[in-house]
Amino acid sequence: MTGVASPAADQQARDRRIYRVAGPLALIGAVLLGIGAVMPWVTYGAPGKAHVQRDGFQLGAAIDSIGIGPVIVGAAGLLLLAGVVTALQFWHPNLVMPLFPVTVAGLVIANSWNQVFSPGGPSSLDAGMAVCLLGIGLGLASSVVLLRAEHPRTR
Repeated sequence: MTGVASPAADQQARDRRIYRVAGPLALIGAVLLGIGAVMPWVTYGAPGKAHVQRDGFQLGAAIDSIGIGPVIVGAAGLLLLAGVVTALQFWHPNLVMPLFPVTVAGLVIANSWNQVFSPGGPSSLDAGMAVCLLGIGLGLASSVVLLRAEHPRTR
């Protein structure tokens, strides 16, 4: 019987297509997460007064740092590694690889929300946090795509 592919070969081809989608999603998410960590996250100041912009490394009351930046950059590095491994298929990637760093980054951002927006005077959200959240979203999308490889639908 020529021209009939085995189910295992079909599964491998489908997995390769999934990895070609999930890997770049994780890579783009990692880049956005890293860039977002150094972009301004919040602007403090009242109308008519001086405004101070803070990035992920400068957050906190007064001049204090609450250590979000290094954690976000570390999570971006892990997500980048997961994206490279997924895209190049060094071994069978699983959904936890991109899920772990974005979960850590998301929890750190959620846990520090009140510290970011409570240093006293009015504050406004800037693009850095939004870019980080977009990177987290792409990392989660990568995990969802990899979930499809781990739990294929049966016919």
